[in-house]
Amino acid sequence: MTESLKDRIAEAFLTLIRQKNIDKISVKDLADHCHISRQSFYYHYRDILEVIEWILNRRLEKLLTRNLQCQTQEEAVEVFLEFSQMNRTFIHKLLASKYHDILAPMLIKSLKRYLQEFFRLRLSDSAMSYADTNITLNFCAYGLLGLLLENSCGDNKENKKNAVQQICRVLSKLFD
Repeated sequence: MTESLKDRIAEAFLTLIRQKNIDKISVKDLADHCHISRQSFYYHYRDILEVIEWILNRRLEKLLTRNLQCQTQEEAVEVFLEFSQMNRTFIHKLLASKYHDILAPMLIKSLKRYLQEFFRLRLSDSAMSYADTNITLNFCAYGLLGLLLENSCGDNKENKKNAVQQICRVLSKLFD
């Protein structure tokens, strides 16, 4: 019951964000949408920012699961580009809110956690030092956030194919 209510609150947030800006969504709005008390909301989340962080982490967990099922690096990059396309509006709304100073580092932290797990599972034989790994995680997290924000390849299959090839070339040079 607890996890499903947490999911319902997150879904309510995602529904409300389609209707209005993040800055206009209140705990009362979420509680009313879920037909729960504010106290029930606070039992599951500290505040709206924690709802956002939970949504981000869940989405990135699902992305990681999909990426790990990919047979090739190209396929994993394609999955990421699809993810960025699907989440572009959500990310833009997060960064356009009054909380952008909190949400931008939260996004980077979530992306770093995603990348760290991805690298750990996919590149376990890497001989990279801790310092090199850390700088690589930062570099890639900021680069991925840029791709999330821009995603210039859009729906065009040829552009997407070129972007996948370019990203794979850069990543292969980075990890050689």
